[in-house]
Amino acid sequence: MIEFIESSLHVKDSILWLDAVKAKKLSFISSFNENYIKHSRVIATRETASLLKEFSLSKIPLNILQMPTYKKFSIGDINISLYPSGSNLGSSQILVKRKNKKLLYSGIININNMKIWDEVYYPITDILIFKTNYGEKRYKFPKIDTEIKKLKEYLIENYKNGVNSVIFIDSFGFSQFILKELSELDIPIYLQNRIFDYSTYFKKLDIELGKLRKFSKSILKTSIILYPLSKMDKFPQMDKKCKRVGISGDAVDKDFKENYKFDKTFIISNEADYYDSIKYIETVSPKKLYILPGRNKDIIEYFKDKIELEVFNYVVDKSLF
Repeated sequence: MIEFIESSLHVKDSILWLDAVKAKKLSFISSFNENYIKHSRVIATRETASLLKEFSLSKIPLNILQMPTYKKFSIGDINISLYPSGSNLGSSQILVKRKNKKLLYSGIININNMKIWDEVYYPITDILIFKTNYGEKRYKFPKIDTEIKKLKEYLIENYKNGVNSVIFIDSFGFSQFILKELSELDIPIYLQNRIFDYSTYFKKLDIELGKLRKFSKSILKTSIILYPLSKMDKFPQMDKKCKRVGISGDAVDKDFKENYKFDKTFIISNEADYYDSIKYIETVSPKKLYILPGRNKDIIEYFKDKIELEVFNYVVDKSLF
């Protein structure tokens, strides 16, 4: 039913691929990505389709099957449904049913309520293909509300001392979640251009994020600045002293702070940690589990004697069932 070819998942005897990393005739896209691969046709939620058109395609026409979540439709002899994955605006899982067998591809999962997009749904399945970046025991994240409180206290202290706080973070989704959480602070917040554009899009959806201000290195007021982690090396020199802040699940690892030279880090993520991943897998109750490549050795160890399990490796043309 599924095969792993050149690091991409393909539903056998069909034209459907799942988050394919090279251009295909038809691919499901689990979540918006700035580096969109131009497939001939895609399947995605309405939100993801809208984001692709707005930010990734720039006048290039998109042939897309825009699917609302919880609805069913067919391609040949397979039935398909999309369900929220909880990790980002419009992010989804795909349930593929052929005859009496159900296959679920999770995409990136988050089981916590992030408040500004749909919560995860748990479709019961026969076969699960699971994707994670945090599938090891050391990835045990604190409660989000607790860590957000610590973050706010740190930012307030910097502000009182006349120090800018520069938060380096993913541009889309997670930055808007953090922005909403910080909007109640009586501190001006400035956004790098791309984060500003994404935040403006969220506001069009009536998601309140507070006042949006574009970042400029000539800012005179002590402030909070949100800047893409991927562009950290381009952050300009400023007259006012700045503290560099990192927010990520990777902050569990000490070298995250050292490698990026952060002054302070906070363990907050819109992805499931090791323990939430196990809860998700056990809830969807697969009879067979496939694990995609990544930091997942402890999840493999946990399930190896509990369920039929195989691990995808980065190999070419490997059919698994």
